[in-house]
Amino acid sequence: HHLSGLVVAGEGISAYKKKEGIQKLAENRGLPMARFQQLLEKMEDEIGDLCRCPMNVVILCWLCGEENHELAHSRTGIYSEVFDFIRIKACERLSLTDHQIDVCLRKMHQLTFEVYERGDNWLRESDFKKLNCDAELLCQSGYLIRKVTISRFRGEVQFHFNHHTFLEYCCCLHLQQLSRAER
Repeated sequence: HHLSGLVVAGEGISAYKKKEGIQKLAENRGLPMARFQQLLEKMEDEIGDLCRCPMNVVILCWLCGEENHELAHSRTGIYSEVFDFIRIKACERLSLTDHQIDVCLRKMHQLTFEVYERGDNWLRESDFKKLNCDAELLCQSGYLIRKVTISRFRGEVQFHFNHHTFLEYCCCLHLQQLSRAER
């Protein structure tokens, strides 16, 4: 697949391909490579694991391409930036109001917490039905990826984040929304 100049494979992309893709993106947008230097440094260390997912690299590139943008100094800050970016783009692309996406995201945060407590790292269709949450909307928005697993007896639709640590981040967001008594 080609995604904003990055050639991606199922397992992710090599460091060389990431740098090459970032250079192409900078060139295509007419931006100096200096804007991406901080990202390149963080990709080698702090956020290397997160950047194995090509989509995350592209989102971080777009963020770094913004004028006067400096990447957050913590993983949590970077996750927050990625989630905010997806949120803004989802509202634009799907013609959603802030309230509509916020309601859906709060439900997703609660679902991820329940999934985490049961020891899974994916959501099931039945999880969404419990809270009357729109799984399709979350897939279209870019937060989740739909995967179908087939066993001998039946197929099952699972929903995954593009990176496993986003599930943990959503759990934290859910806990943050709870009162002290509810925690």
